Amino acid sequence: MKKLLISLLAAAICLGASAEKKDVRWDFGAYAALSYNASFPLPDRMVTSGLGFDFSLINFKIYTAPGTVLSVGILDFMADLHYLRRGSMFLSDGVAARAIDDARSKAHIGDFSFSFPLGITQKLGGYWSASFFVAPGVGFISYNNDFIEGETRHRDTFYPTRGRTGFRLDVKAAVWYQDIGLVVRYRPLAFRPVETGKSLQTLSIGLAVRY
Repeated sequence: MKKLLISLLAAAICLGASAEKKDVRWDFGAYAALSYNASFPLPDRMVTSGLGFDFSLINFKIYTAPGTVLSVGILDFMADLHYLRRGSMFLSDGVAARAIDDARSKAHIGDFSFSFPLGITQKLGGYWSASFFVAPGVGFISYNNDFIEGETRHRDTFYPTRGRTGFRLDVKAAVWYQDIGLVVRYRPLAFRPVETGKSLQTLSIGLAVRY
């Protein structure tokens, strides 16, 4: 991870040194997106739908040709929330089970990641443009229970001792009208739930704002 950060920073410095020749500029606060997620294959008691958040803090852009922009994201934060069916909760080993009180229990997995998206944006004409990104990164997960037992409400967050962090890979595409976009994201490489042992793949669609 340190080597990757050093390499990216070195590349940014080199590109910045030749900014006047290649029309390079920094762009802060690239975009933010909120999406609906569908995930598969599902562990027992998990629902298909979830929520996704995507926030790009710093985007380094290179204008290579009229209407074409290459970009490197220095820091992109993503959060995916995967929910269990109501009345379910996580055990300490990450396996989903029926809760003590079905009506007053809910739980979700939080998958938080930091990535470095490499992208290209092409102006299509008028106010329209399209973007494509490949975003490798590193993520970590948490299990979260929220339930009521007797007259007491419990909120528990815990982490697996092995496999909490891991490699992430996202492929993203967007169509923009001015600064409002429709974004589709696919995550083929993510964490592996205990019950399936397979990467929890996620397909997202949502709205984004560039600023």
